[in-house]
Amino acid sequence: MSREITIDGLTLRLRTIRPYRRCRTLTYVEVLHKGHWLHCGDPHHGETSSATARTAIAHYARLAIGKADILDH
Repeated sequence: MSREITIDGLTLRLRTIRPYRRCRTLTYVEVLHKGHWLHCGDPHHGETSSATARTAIAHYARLAIGKADILDH
């Protein structure tokens, strides 16, 4: 299952999966940057709707953008 959300001006794609025989769900986060989706590190465990979770997700998205910009130079 995939959905797109916007946090602090960042367009994020959240892909939620439930690994085989596991209770917890994992949410992979990707950020749209310069027309490409960038992977934002390890998957997020747990819910993604609280303000704290969204702040953390946006932080990791900014880190991924920063790393991509450094590699472009």
